[in-house]
Amino acid sequence: MESRRYAFNRVHFDAPVGWIDLSIVTLAGPSKVLAPTVVLTRDDAQGSPEAYAKRQLPELKKQLKAFVLEHEGPCEVAGRPAYRLAQLFTTPEKQRAHQQQYFLIHHGEMLVLTLTCAESERSLHQPLFDRVKSSLVLEGDA
Repeated sequence: MESRRYAFNRVHFDAPVGWIDLSIVTLAGPSKVLAPTVVLTRDDAQGSPEAYAKRQLPELKKQLKAFVLEHEGPCEVAGRPAYRLAQLFTTPEKQRAHQQQYFLIHHGEMLVLTLTCAESERSLHQPLFDRVKSSLVLEGDA
């Protein structure tokens, strides 16, 4: 069996080549309102970042209460073309949340970087979220 080495936050293991990496990395920070989160997900890249993001919108609108799409459009992340969605919604705990999502392709995988915080703490967390996004490095680029 041919395998590929995977590494996640100081944990390493082998898995068969050809398996799709659907891993999720989630980090949460302190808050008195709604914990700010940084989430990175992977999926099989099916189309462009824009097409992938637009396919997510109907489900977001259905699942998130009081959903408002603030912004969508092309951008750049880690030196490559990406697509951005920014939205507001109400959590099940009745907190108003702000969320930014960045969609980009790396080695045939769709990476989605999602940054979420309480709308009331948006100005507090935005500089941190900008640093997280700008620090993203995609290894193995030619």
